[in-house]
Amino acid sequence: MFCKHCGAQNNDNAKFCAVCGAKTEIGSSIGEVTNNTIAYNQESGNVESDKKQSKLGKIVNGIISFIAASYLLGSLVGLFEKSPIPFLVFIGIEFLLEIIKHKFPKIPEPLIFAVEIIILIICINSANAAGVVNSVKKGSPKNNPNVTYEEAFDNFFANAEWKSAGKDDEGNKLVKFTGNCTYFDEYSSAVVTFTVYDDTFTVSSMKMNGQELGEILTYAMIERVFDEYDQSY
Repeated sequence: MFCKHCGAQNNDNAKFCAVCGAKTEIGSSIGEVTNNTIAYNQESGNVESDKKQSKLGKIVNGIISFIAASYLLGSLVGLFEKSPIPFLVFIGIEFLLEIIKHKFPKIPEPLIFAVEIIILIICINSANAAGVVNSVKKGSPKNNPNVTYEEAFDNFFANAEWKSAGKDDEGNKLVKFTGNCTYFDEYSSAVVTFTVYDDTFTVSSMKMNGQELGEILTYAMIERVFDEYDQSY
């Protein structure tokens, strides 16, 4: 076998020319096969990796969707004292994320998963808070069981607003109501705080223009609120 570069004669099995050191036909063929094998292995590895990521993505998406759907269904049928609205919002966001994933396939799946989980946690917390507020709004005092706090308060106070107010020092959930009314012939701002226990709640405080009312005045004011509703309807 002769070298293509310098013309020197070499052994038939030589991979390199003994004179100039250039690759012979055998050496070039072996190099091409090796390079092709490496490229094929790398491509196969990438395909397998993509398959694993895709499978993992489907599993994670399935779990997240199942949790959201369970909470949504439970809220709608009354199994949970939660508002279904945050979960409807989550489903809308999930749909939007799917569009983003298809439009920008290079976005790492773990990043999408992290965003989905964070949003789901926020939605669950929002639903819990809304559920606590709703339990107070739909509740009624023992001496007036046919009228809810929401009906009486929204009728008596202007600019009525209900919201979750965190927890007290003992870990009980709090709901805060704010509104405006006439108090001793003066247009006043009212703040009523409810303390929510496992299966009941109480009016824990009431303020008028920032001044906290005592227990007697608080319950007298609450009674006035419900009496006015009864007179109106």
